[in-house]
Amino acid sequence: MLFRTRQGIICQKIDDEMVLLDRRREQIHQLNSVASFIWENLSIGTEVDDIVQLLTKHYTVDETTARNDVEQLISELQQKELIEGVHHEKDA
Repeated sequence: MLFRTRQGIICQKIDDEMVLLDRRREQIHQLNSVASFIWENLSIGTEVDDIVQLLTKHYTVDETTARNDVEQLISELQQKELIEGVHHEKDA
């Protein structure tokens, strides 16, 4: 599945961490380096499976841990309405 950032989210990268400003809810979120890596890949349309593979290479972590981290962050970002899932045109 693909995800996109919700409109109205302003992102600023500081060192290895991403700071997100949700103007609609007037909230600020700070992502650690791993979450920032995932966020950046989600925001450019990278598939979840591909992000998992990128994590295993970039952070030298096993695939199960990487998948759990990606799925957990996606769940949290969706709960906070910072991202939304999009369907592939071929799936529509």
